[in-house]
This record gives sequence, C-alpha cells and structure tokens, in this order.
Amino acid sequence: MDAQTEKELRELIDNPPKGSAVAAAKAYGVDLYSVLENLKLTVAERFQRAEQERLFVEHLRAGGQKAGL
Repeated sequence: MDAQTEKELRELIDNPPKGSAVAAAKAYGVDLYSVLENLKLTVAERFQRAEQERLFVEHLRAGGQKAGL
C-alpha cells in the first residue's frame, strides 16, 4: 500500500460518509485502524501473526488449567 492510499483510507476512517459501510462499522465498534494495519501486511505475514496469536491463547489456556480455572 502506498503512502497516498494509506492517507486516503485514514481520512475515510476519520470522516466516513453518512450511511456508508465504513460509518456503520465504526459505529458498531470495529477497530478500522487495526484492519488498515493488517492490510499493510502480506498474506504470509498475516498467517504468521495469526499463528503467534493462536500460540499465545493456547499458552494462556494451559496456564488457566494449571491454576484450576
């Protein structure tokens, strides 16, 4: 994603047109900046991040089971 496209997307997130899907998502509480950051990653980087998050959750669950939670 080039700098101009990112700038335009940030402007759209900050000032979405009324009635647009972006406005609805923002009102619903979707973290559109997080979506934008993910779009800047390659598919391989997104899979790698998802795997790291999965391992983190697995680690947390294992700790909860040891604590009897």
